[in-house]
Amino acid sequence: MRNTVIKTCSLIFFLFTTLSAFADNPEEVPEDLDGPTAPISDHIWLLALVGFAYIFLKYRSKRVAENS
Repeated sequence: MRNTVIKTCSLIFFLFTTLSAFADNPEEVPEDLDGPTAPISDHIWLLALVGFAYIFLKYRSKRVAENS
């Protein structure tokens, strides 16, 4: 029961923090103050590789624990 409450509270917290992060800025910012854009697509393959490795290791350890 306690685990469910913690997960629910965490979900609500992260939901509200991400909603506030995507809120629009009420004042207009001039285009020349933004600076260069960040190239996230250059290293997206590395992020995907780390994610797949993490998923593989988690499921493998879970499967080994179930078979033991």
